[in-house]
Amino acid sequence: MIYNLQLLRGLAALGVSFYHSDFQIVRGISTEFYGVSIFFAISGFIITHVTRQDSTGFLLKRLVRVVPLYWIATAVFFIFTPYTWPHLLESLLFVPADKPPVLRVGWTLNYEMFFYVLFGVALAISKRWAPLIAAVVLLLLQAVQHFAPCGRVCSTYGGRVTGFFVIGIALYYVWLAARLWMPPLRRTMKVVSAIVAGGVVTICVAWHEPPAAVALIIVTAVLLTALLAEASGLACRNRALLALGGMSYSLYLTHLMVIEPMRIVATKLPWLDQAQSIPVMLASVGMSVLLAYVVFRFIETPMLAGFRALIQIRRRPIPTPP
Repeated sequence: MIYNLQLLRGLAALGVSFYHSDFQIVRGISTEFYGVSIFFAISGFIITHVTRQDSTGFLLKRLVRVVPLYWIATAVFFIFTPYTWPHLLESLLFVPADKPPVLRVGWTLNYEMFFYVLFGVALAISKRWAPLIAAVVLLLLQAVQHFAPCGRVCSTYGGRVTGFFVIGIALYYVWLAARLWMPPLRRTMKVVSAIVAGGVVTICVAWHEPPAAVALIIVTAVLLTALLAEASGLACRNRALLALGGMSYSLYLTHLMVIEPMRIVATKLPWLDQAQSIPVMLASVGMSVLLAYVVFRFIETPMLAGFRALIQIRRRPIPTPP
């Protein structure tokens, strides 16, 4: 485990939950502290990292990790929303559509699944060069969309979002080098980490709509700082924060199950408006974390264990008769 990335995953999911509460730190400014972009960059890093060690069954492992819980959360939302069956099918199959998926945060998983498929194809071509192949294809899609738009595929997967996967891939190789030469600079990295964190918060609060390039710079700075800090010996060991990172996927998928009902309640009881009250917002986000823990502990963890055990059984060689 790379502890600082686990920390970032938890904080990113918390930032997205905060954003969906509609609470405004400053009038007119509601932010998720680049949580979604950080998720994408971490994904690019992790996928590159794990496939350098073992790429066997890559796509199957990714499907098992992402799909079952997403389908469950989507099904729950579908029951309580007026979406049509065709739209549900598009959501479950990660098909980009004009409307957002049944589970609103599912739009990000459309990008994730595209990245997994692209990386899987790249692995089939060359395990060694797969990260470079994937990165080049993503950059080419962005170039095509910029200079010669070619329909839904380019407009969807050629946007700036996929650039964060490329950042993650590139930072993996920076991290490899840093592990070899990075001296133990715990105090220095504490100062650098504080400066970067303060800079991110300041930009999110004071800058309503920063240019796309700013987001790329911020995400690069955050991940690079986290990785260099760990390479220099400064790693997060707080069990609560690491646990938050561990259940970040559950939190990401289920926080709207708390946030949305709270928004409805506020229409009848304005004093419970999470967008206007700090205590109510904190309670709403806190209940989201609690729900995420329950889902992680009693649904996600045993379900993943079951699927992974099934995969291992299928791969077990059939004994040769004597």
